[in-house]
Amino acid sequence: MEFHENRTARPATFRQIRRLVAGLLQLYIHWRLVQQTRRILTHLNDNQLKDIGMTREEVRRYR
Repeated sequence: MEFHENRTARPATFRQIRRLVAGLLQLYIHWRLVQQTRRILTHLNDNQLKDIGMTREEVRRYR
């Protein structure tokens, strides 16, 4: 077994960690916006949903 084959992987760099955290933050922000939008839409009545061109089923499937 060669020396380079037995070495452990290099530790993550600051840039890699920063990108990972930024990606996770963006994913969380997107998830929160979807949840907030869905919550708002579920509180609308059927006539209000019709005004914006949505149905109850579309609200349930909203992602």
